[in-house]
Amino acid sequence: MNESIKAVHLAHTDGARADCIYRTAAANDGAPRVVSGESGAVTTGLVAELMQNTSLDYLRESIGLGKDARILCISTEGDTDRTNYRRVVWDGLYPSY
Repeated sequence: MNESIKAVHLAHTDGARADCIYRTAAANDGAPRVVSGESGAVTTGLVAELMQNTSLDYLRESIGLGKDARILCISTEGDTDRTNYRRVVWDGLYPSY
């Protein structure tokens, strides 16, 4: 096994996934807009949580996730449930504040 590859098993809340759906749908600073459902958005949401939540510093350090790390997040799901997608992105179904 390649020693540079780290495996971690994490869980994510509905609100955190919804926050990532919103963030990718409302991309700014010239970033491309991504339409992704909850299952597709979870990887990006987990990375955002790992990078922003200081209580997860130990985990970020143990897997070598630093400011120069390169991460590939793959979403294979679009807005398959368009009604729920609109409720999340437009209506704020899971407020993150």
